Amino acid sequence: MAGKFTEALGDRAENVAISISKDAQEAAQWTPKLGRKYAAAWGEIEPRYAAEFDGPISKVTLESGTYLTRVEYAGAPNPGQWFADAVVPGSSQEANELYSVAKFHKGKLPDSVKVYRVTEQVAARTGKVANGLGRQIYINHNIPISDVLKEVPGAKWDF
Repeated sequence: MAGKFTEALGDRAENVAISISKDAQEAAQWTPKLGRKYAAAWGEIEPRYAAEFDGPISKVTLESGTYLTRVEYAGAPNPGQWFADAVVPGSSQEANELYSVAKFHKGKLPDSVKVYRVTEQVAARTGKVANGLGRQIYINHNIPISDVLKEVPGAKWDF
């Protein structure tokens, strides 16, 4: 995962890589507590969420220990349900081009990117972002994010 950050973040990549490395040590000691409770909890995807995908939407099960990224806004109360796993944006403009997020925030570009670790197997959907260049991961709104993800301390960067 750290290699994905190096290109986009330049000098900032080292701090993010160190944070992920420390977290990976903790993750190696982590024992999932919920079993497969959310492993197949796809539920129905509401049309308004399905509309945020362009093309086929795939069902996946994210395994414990998987790292995800999320572009975020200052003051956001929680991480929400939308994540990415492959492309790390190096700027707020690039984040918007990839994930088309400004439309949900009155045209405002995102402030930062955070890294999260999946702590429990969880059902998700993945596909291309509608009106964006990236791919996204959606964890259904019926799944409490705090049950299945943990923010990686120190693995955040501001734009």
